Amino acid sequence: MRAYGRTYEIPKSAIYRRQAESWYNISQVLARQPEMTQILLAGLRGNNTLAAKISVQAEPLLQQIASFGALTLTGRTTDTVECNIRDNDTLEFLKGDWLEVYVWKEAINASFADDCQWGYKIVAELPSNELDMALTYKARLLIAECKTSRNPFETDHLYKLHSVAELVGGNYVRQVFVTNCPRPKTNNESFDNFCRQADVRHIFVVTGEQLTDIGPLLKQQIGAAGSSLPPTYRDK
Repeated sequence: MRAYGRTYEIPKSAIYRRQAESWYNISQVLARQPEMTQILLAGLRGNNTLAAKISVQAEPLLQQIASFGALTLTGRTTDTVECNIRDNDTLEFLKGDWLEVYVWKEAINASFADDCQWGYKIVAELPSNELDMALTYKARLLIAECKTSRNPFETDHLYKLHSVAELVGGNYVRQVFVTNCPRPKTNNESFDNFCRQADVRHIFVVTGEQLTDIGPLLKQQIGAAGSSLPPTYRDK
């Protein structure tokens, strides 16, 4: 960031970051099953306790997460699976930080970035100045916004990403929006508008079904693997 005339801070503790990074294997499980992950997140949103009730549809995913020690299955009804999350750090990770860690690690595994970081905050007066993931390649900068929210396709997310890009280099910065939410299976006016607004701001959109290819996609977007892909995949 200093190369782009900005200073930064790291808002989360070093202990938490080391723990979150060690859970990369959990983030892989979540990324590979976007529909079940959406069900898990629906059960965790608004829940500030370590006890959670998740729809039984996500039971296979919960069993996988339990095998890594992140949670314990405590009961089951016809409709829900009851579980206890290991601790508050684990809960925070499962609610959203897992996507940042996944994108960061996949970028590293793609072996093209000169530097790659996650969870930074630019020191600036603007309220929306966080970088979920940032990488450089041959003095080029790429920043990513990662969203696991119920409705990630809100244009406010694009405005936030674009405003951060303006802080650190404007049109010279590659911008990528990443969500674990799969693209709508039917025509969706809100999603189509989101993609149009992303096009206007030169923001590349990655949806849940594309997460397994995020490393190569980032590599192409920053020009480390030939020509860039189209701004969105909405025509596929």
